[in-house]
Amino acid sequence: MTKTYERLFFALWPDDELRSKINTTYETFSDIQKKGRRVPLYNLHLTLHFLGNIPLDEVDCYIEKASEVKVKPFELSINHRGYFKKPRIVWLGLEQVPEGLVNLQQRLGQRISDCGFNPDKRLYNPHITVTRKISQNPGSQVYQPIPWEVNRFVLVISEPVDSGVRYRVKTSYPLVS
Repeated sequence: MTKTYERLFFALWPDDELRSKINTTYETFSDIQKKGRRVPLYNLHLTLHFLGNIPLDEVDCYIEKASEVKVKPFELSINHRGYFKKPRIVWLGLEQVPEGLVNLQQRLGQRISDCGFNPDKRLYNPHITVTRKISQNPGSQVYQPIPWEVNRFVLVISEPVDSGVRYRVKTSYPLVS
């Protein structure tokens, strides 16, 4: 019998207004406009934990354990552009990672480890990938901060489409005051 899988990750999911602000900032980066492959606005997110291909019979465990995470809403400020050489991506990130984001990422990792997930041991580097397949580092850049009031996190499913992948929110989890 063949197992069926879902490709999943937990993330912060920007609303349309925030996506528009990210797009406005991206449009100021003339040095990368015609290079690489831009991530569609509808796929922008900030990953908390990448799960990978999860068998359908294990997905409910992740959904349940994530619902047990209790973190207060927090604000973060997206104000820094960077580059990862090996995956060849340009990203938008944070010069200062707020304690609320660190708590959310760590507590979620602890809870979902009950489902067999092994959290990444590398230092968490929160970012939003905006362009893929950039062969040369365009350099770091600090820009006008984009504030983000974070009041939820989501479980996202990655679905193949003709143009690549489309991310869709599977479950949303409110942060509690």
